[in-house]
Amino acid sequence: MNHRQNHIQKSVAVRLERSRGIGFVIRVLTLAFIVMGCMGRAQMTVRPVSVDQLESLRSQLALAISQHATDERTGVIWLRLADEYQHRYALAEAEDAYGRALSLLGSPATQLIYARSIEGLGVLYSQTARPVEAESCMRKALAIYQTLGDRKRVARLYELMGTSMLFEGRYRDAERDFEEALKGLEAESRIDYSELGSALVGHSYTLAFQGRSQAALEDARRARSVVQERFAADSLEAAAAWMAEGVAQWKAGMLDEGGQEMSEAIRIVHSRTDLPPALVVHMEVGMMTQYDRYLKENHRKPEAKTIEAEIAQLQSAQPSVCRNCTVNLAALVSSKR
Repeated sequence: MNHRQNHIQKSVAVRLERSRGIGFVIRVLTLAFIVMGCMGRAQMTVRPVSVDQLESLRSQLALAISQHATDERTGVIWLRLADEYQHRYALAEAEDAYGRALSLLGSPATQLIYARSIEGLGVLYSQTARPVEAESCMRKALAIYQTLGDRKRVARLYELMGTSMLFEGRYRDAERDFEEALKGLEAESRIDYSELGSALVGHSYTLAFQGRSQAALEDARRARSVVQERFAADSLEAAAAWMAEGVAQWKAGMLDEGGQEMSEAIRIVHSRTDLPPALVVHMEVGMMTQYDRYLKENHRKPEAKTIEAEIAQLQSAQPSVCRNCTVNLAALVSSKR
């Protein structure tokens, strides 16, 4: 790849990174479901927040196709459209768009953008309870980022893989991946504190689930400190930190404190009426299910029944995501590399 091609790819990747808008939100969502072990069983719906950006991207795509634009240009538009769908929680549409992007971005000259497509698809597979496919995509993207020397994206991929390992109950593997992520994130001259907070939350869960509650609590409190200094009190970053600290306190025997912090996390998510309803419901169900476990373990059965009724009501109102409505993208990724 020549210098000009490399420069173009990096410029495009930066624009995509700014526009995708899913980073920590998706990680928070995934971790919420990992905590209670039922990711993918929650019900979701697709409701766009606004149509302006989608319509703009669709118009760009139609123009590119009518002008017989290069595969790279058309593939980038498909990737941006996939990211936009994913941000809006239109997951079936996002999966289809990622597949179209991947079919156009397989040349050596588009490695960085291709890796971004695989990464996005890996996140989507995590969201829809396909951990094997998710890990495969993430490892392929990681290998490309490592070859390109992109340390920031390498750190993020380790974080994503840690999340996938955590979902599968592979806690030691998850711990190693999160440690690699933290090492990479903290070595950057300009730290991405959203990613750092996410990695600390994930690492805290891996320790808590291995019975190392005090170390888990230290990580969770550090995540809270990062979030409180840099994010709004009603941010999803704050909700994730509250939830992680609540779980760690619960596991450490601090039952009242743990329950209060988990309740605060749920309250924050419930208050976010500006977010896609499907995203809010998905997160609420995940966090409330964990809170239900906490209540049952502490013999608070009447409260647990109330929470379970609320969970059932949320789930019944949401149609399930189509998981078989697109081509086998995992096979497509494997055939490309």
